[in-house]
Amino acid sequence: SHIDSGEGHVCGIRTSGEIYCWGENRWGEASPPSGEFTAIATGAAHTCGMRPGGSVECWGITDEGRTSPPSTLFKQIVAAYHSSCGITVSNTLECWGSSEHGQSSPPDGEFSALAKSIGSHYCAIRTNGSTTCWGNNSAGQTDAPSAEYSLVTVGGHHSCGVLSDTSTIQCWGDEDYFPASSLEFEVETGGDLLCTIDEESTDDDGDSITYTFDWDVDGTPFEDTDTSTEDGDSVPSYALGDEEMWTCEVTPTDGDDDGYSGSATHLIEPTCERSTQFHWIDNVALDDGSYTRWLCDTPPTASTGEELCIAYYHDYAGGCSDRKWTAQDCNHATSSWNNGRLCERLGTAGCDGSTYDGSCYSYQAHDGDWYDARLACEAWGGDLVSAPTEAESEFVESMLPGHHRVTWIGMTNATGASECF
Repeated sequence: SHIDSGEGHVCGIRTSGEIYCWGENRWGEASPPSGEFTAIATGAAHTCGMRPGGSVECWGITDEGRTSPPSTLFKQIVAAYHSSCGITVSNTLECWGSSEHGQSSPPDGEFSALAKSIGSHYCAIRTNGSTTCWGNNSAGQTDAPSAEYSLVTVGGHHSCGVLSDTSTIQCWGDEDYFPASSLEFEVETGGDLLCTIDEESTDDDGDSITYTFDWDVDGTPFEDTDTSTEDGDSVPSYALGDEEMWTCEVTPTDGDDDGYSGSATHLIEPTCERSTQFHWIDNVALDDGSYTRWLCDTPPTASTGEELCIAYYHDYAGGCSDRKWTAQDCNHATSSWNNGRLCERLGTAGCDGSTYDGSCYSYQAHDGDWYDARLACEAWGGDLVSAPTEAESEFVESMLPGHHRVTWIGMTNATGASECF
């Protein structure tokens, strides 16, 4: 009865009212809850559905509150790239999720229609027929003309509406001015952080375009850039620190006027070193004498250059390798056929798996590498299993289905594992 597409997944409502999704499911965005829904809205990696009574449930990536809608009752919902908005039963707007460009801070007033977004801005028609837009205005896409529209729709960096009096189309915004998505980051040889323009601006009368680069780190302006070219600018490696958020803002000019600026952010990930020592992801190391379940009681040999992660292995022939730990390349992608992941989360309320010692555990079929498995467990609300004691390990092993082959758990040879991934 209804269908909507996100960045890499699609969801639809069957005639029974149940939701069916397909496509990318890295964050659980294509794994809807059961039950009846009347509307569906898909974002980049999250999905929201409206129940018959007007309540909203969301699933997928939890960052920035994307899956935490308000308890308000709604009559319409739409989703953008990293956020969602809806018209409540009282005709007001409420939004949730990312508000990097103000897209989750809607205007006041009463509204009759809300347009789905594929970017980071929204447009809605008020009950008096006028249109209001908000959010990212990098190309003038929220500067709606003063007119009455019967229908509005939005793109990544432009918006259009059907004029009520003439039924003709009017658009605003300009994709000629590049948005943030056309900026790219690259860590160069030597460790410098380079910001480059992937899609250049154009000028209506053919003037040549030059660019000004501005940087800040965690909200503080930074001016000591290392090199600058016509289409790129870099920050020297000595200025970069772990877990810093760097923003590159670029403004085009044709020599007479500036165009709309574009910006993008880059998080400096923690530096992780590989070692010969394995750790649970809660940073408990396997010291000498620790309880272990190595395949055939033989610990793997890891070097500092290897990237190894641990999985339970099932040998159908039985013996010393059955339901024991084995070291795998962390980037080794398993198929969902007979392979899985073991997740755990604190608390037992609403547990959809098995409970032990105040936590909820779940065995889930898995298609992907160790990093994909950890992301999926995080989307479920927990993390890959850490089972440092014999009692917990025996409980975890009891959850493994008889047909499993490789099942990822939360152990790796990264030093300081909980900070590295």
